[in-house]
Amino acid sequence: MKRSKPAAPPQHLDEQARAKWAEVYPILEERGEPDQGSLDALAGYCLAYSRWTAAEAQVNALGPVVKSPAGFAVANPYVALAAAAGRQMRAWSTELRRR
Repeated sequence: MKRSKPAAPPQHLDEQARAKWAEVYPILEERGEPDQGSLDALAGYCLAYSRWTAAEAQVNALGPVVKSPAGFAVANPYVALAAAAGRQMRAWSTELRRR
């Protein structure tokens, strides 16, 4: 049974996350009417995707190595943020596949 109207993304999602919601929600809906747990997992996935793309943009702009305030070369902290968001996306996508 299809919903007459797709579930709206949560208000706390940013523009990038809302765009990902619009892309993925129809796929989730094809498998049946999503329950609240599926919608929550989708929101988590979309937030992680938004964080991942933002962090990767910073890595692309600044490079993998940046200067510390003291002038020493250090690993760009956005690399770690991107990696963490990637792990979150993987975890949420696993949860979505189970539903």
